[in-house]
Amino acid sequence: MLRNVWLTCMLGLVAFKAQGSDDFQCVDTGPSAPWAPHMPTVTKDSDSYQATVEVNIVDKGYSYVIEEYLDYEGNRGLMISNRNGQKSTFIFSYDTDELFSIIDDHCSVSNISDNRFGFIFGSGSKTSVDHRHIFGSAAVLRFAADIYDVYNGTSEVRGIPADVYSTCISWPGVVGTARVAYYFSSPGWNMSAPRQQLPLRIEVEGISSVPTRGQRDPADPNAQTAKPRHFHHVYDFVNYLPYIAVDPSVFLTPPNIVCENRVITKTFPKLGRYFSFRSEKVDPLSGIIEHRAVWYDLDAKMIRHDFRWQPPGAAQYTNGITTITDFNTGVDYSIDHVSGCRTSPAKALDLGAHKETQAADGMQFFTIDLQDPNSVFYLNINYTYVGQASMHLRGLMFDLA
Repeated sequence: MLRNVWLTCMLGLVAFKAQGSDDFQCVDTGPSAPWAPHMPTVTKDSDSYQATVEVNIVDKGYSYVIEEYLDYEGNRGLMISNRNGQKSTFIFSYDTDELFSIIDDHCSVSNISDNRFGFIFGSGSKTSVDHRHIFGSAAVLRFAADIYDVYNGTSEVRGIPADVYSTCISWPGVVGTARVAYYFSSPGWNMSAPRQQLPLRIEVEGISSVPTRGQRDPADPNAQTAKPRHFHHVYDFVNYLPYIAVDPSVFLTPPNIVCENRVITKTFPKLGRYFSFRSEKVDPLSGIIEHRAVWYDLDAKMIRHDFRWQPPGAAQYTNGITTITDFNTGVDYSIDHVSGCRTSPAKALDLGAHKETQAADGMQFFTIDLQDPNSVFYLNINYTYVGQASMHLRGLMFDLA
């Protein structure tokens, strides 16, 4: 039914025959007449985009939904696929030629050019010997400027009036011969983005140049003959935006996901031999807020903590408590500013304390020493730089590892 409707609106400039057969042909007789509308320039005006895409693989009888993000300035792309109840995330880093594939909380790393999903945003344009840049939206969506379009009249997509354009293409290594129809919202129809004439649908039908397995070869029972296959795909773009409207952190690998063997683009920093900082800890159950100021000195082998709480409780907590740990002598000094100073042995659980078990005369004992600066914050693990993100509450940019 859809095929018949489509044929009636054809203007005779692009034609195909024998749909679903091996002798599929797309006959392209040239560009539209001078009076005919031309394909909108939205993908040429903006190299970045984001959209939710419903993918219908008509020839195989299944559908799935993907979210696509192309950040041209950031030289990166993102595709989130939801198919048959499974979520898969693919992050494309063209600066490092890496594709991060995250499925079931497992991350694998490969080169974009070597991965079977590398074609999603293309292999990129080569800007130097070892550096590539992601294609712009026009090339990724196959609205390439060097492919002229044929105006095929009007249609309707999800109740939205649409102008239809088509062309014949050949995509080396992927598509042998194919006919592509592009549907754009008609002028005068307001969309979610602050402009009109946005992509609504791409329909691709043709013969794949990537062969599929056919019948077994009688001469070799273990081998199979290969033959090109007919395909028919429909891509519906929902809420297409010609810019990136989400937080840039979506292009980073998710928290608590480790991607082994990724390219190291920035070395992990080392803390100095002395430092100070302030922190705040909130207990949502009791509503108590702990304020802490810390001074650390590795050369002096001493560390100081000033504590204060809100809302205040007893008098000593109202005025705050200061603790000073001297690792030269192994003594803790606790000053509550009300009852004075108390001393006690340094504790292995104190922040900055390092416990080491030793043995002498058949007996075991442990000593306590000041940890090195990075060990205080568990920074001596093999961290790998992920990228930059922002703190929403403080507006600061920070490196994430």
